Formats: sequence, structure tokens, C-alpha cells
Amino acid sequence: MADLLLWCKRCWAGYASAGEIPVVCPCCKQETRWTTSAPHLAPTEPFKLTGNDRRFLQSISIAGEDTN
Repeated sequence: MADLLLWCKRCWAGYASAGEIPVVCPCCKQETRWTTSAPHLAPTEPFKLTGNDRRFLQSISIAGEDTN
């Protein structure tokens, strides 16, 4: 049977399963539900526009925010 990577919906720890799906997460030791979608982590810093980004946005009629 093929291995499957599961993610705990409580602590987002990964678990490689060889067919069995445990009811309790081995990491947080809580009853959980599993997902096969990797967790989406929020960016740690905001995206900064470069001069080229601003010129491109202006060329397609989108005004960039000025944060001076």
C-alpha cells in the first residue's frame, strides 16, 4: 500500500501513514481529524513592491500603494 502524508487539524503536525489512520494524533495526543492538505502558513513579513512591480502595475492600470 502507498504511503500517505496526513496533517492533524489540531496541531498541524505531519504523519506518514502506511494505510492505518490513527484516531489520536501522536504529536498532540488528542483525538483529531486528518487532512491531506498541507497547512497554509501566513507570511511573516508583508510583501514589498519594487520599482519594477510599480511600473508593471501602472502599465495595466492598477495603482500601487505608496508606503513612504
